[in-house]
Amino acid sequence: MGDNVNKCLQDSNYADSYQPGLGAIKNQHRKKIRINNARNLKGSMDIDKACKYNEPNSPRWDYLVVIRKNNLENLALIEIHGAAKPGNAKEMIKKKEWLNKWLVKVRLVDFKKKLFWIAANGICISPQSRYAKQLAESGIPMPKKVTPYLDTEVEYF
Repeated sequence: MGDNVNKCLQDSNYADSYQPGLGAIKNQHRKKIRINNARNLKGSMDIDKACKYNEPNSPRWDYLVVIRKNNLENLALIEIHGAAKPGNAKEMIKKKEWLNKWLVKVRLVDFKKKLFWIAANGICISPQSRYAKQLAESGIPMPKKVTPYLDTEVEYF
């Protein structure tokens, strides 16, 4: 595959939002996104910023990071969001529902992908709580402080 993600974004009028490397990631969030080898990092998009004008009240997802692994473009879908209150889990479920619709709209649904919830602050959701169960049922991983190495430690599905 070539720059297929970029092509899908161009066809959906998001070409200006896709940037090389971590260029689209806010400076304060870059330290939470880990890459082992920069050559495996294709590009990034601030989905939230790109969709804000047309969908100001939607529960938008934050970031898309494109990682080359096994000679394929894979999508790391990263949300940097509070995790200090149990209610944050419900917010994340709404964001994922929005993200699923957006991925279909921009024709990225068939790419291998992985979701990440990165805590903007402390994490108080217990792995044994009902909130953790709701997250698991929705396909959302428990929040972490930083991503694993996106190019070497992650399997994309």
